[in-house]
Amino acid sequence: MHSADVRQLAICKQKGVPITPDSVILDFGCADGHRTYQLRDLGYRHAFGYNKDNYMNQANPVRVRQEADREWFRFSGDGVLPWPDGTFDLILSEQVFEHVLDQEMAFREIYRVLKAGGVCINVLPAKWHLIEPHLKVPLGGYKPFKFWAWYYLWAVLGVRHAYQKGKSSAVVAQRNLTYATESLNYLSCRQYHRLLGQFAWTLSWEELAYMQASYKPRIQRFARVAAAIPLLSSLVRTFVNRVMFLQKPTN
Repeated sequence: MHSADVRQLAICKQKGVPITPDSVILDFGCADGHRTYQLRDLGYRHAFGYNKDNYMNQANPVRVRQEADREWFRFSGDGVLPWPDGTFDLILSEQVFEHVLDQEMAFREIYRVLKAGGVCINVLPAKWHLIEPHLKVPLGGYKPFKFWAWYYLWAVLGVRHAYQKGKSSAVVAQRNLTYATESLNYLSCRQYHRLLGQFAWTLSWEELAYMQASYKPRIQRFARVAAAIPLLSSLVRTFVNRVMFLQKPTN
């Protein structure tokens, strides 16, 4: 991923939220740690990564450049963030929350460790994505379609990931069902408003600002059109990607 594509920083600037090299930043759901390194390479020396699963084991390692870097990454199997209250100025996530089964707990923890006035920016796939982006199965992330026969049908038709090639349709269907059941949890925008309404956050959707901050010319061109036709941003939010901006009150 291009180092200039940490677009959450541009959104903070547009929203008047000061993020400086001294700001404390958390990459929530850091996976292999690349985003944490991007932030540090950009001069944010207090950037950390968190993942519920320990990606520093031998089977799935965070690609640390040197052993001392391991202190930047934290893990906790129970989902409790291993930092004290009011630690972070900015928490960001990229394509993470669709995998979080207990999202209420996750947002409660994020709210706890944010400083007053701190922000959390989450980029997540739209619930109504017609082709589920992880399984590549049409409607594969919707609860009504999370059953074996649906995944089997598409496996028979040849819809599968490269790592599933050579597997029988029955095996592919079972693996997709297990993944969809245990690792996919899409909420609608309305559901997020209800869930997050129990906190004192200010919530807004920032798809247009996210597109405007892209380094890719084609996305910038689309953003210029979307700025003139607001319906386009709504369609992006509904069928492609959403950008959730949350700010904790200052008092």
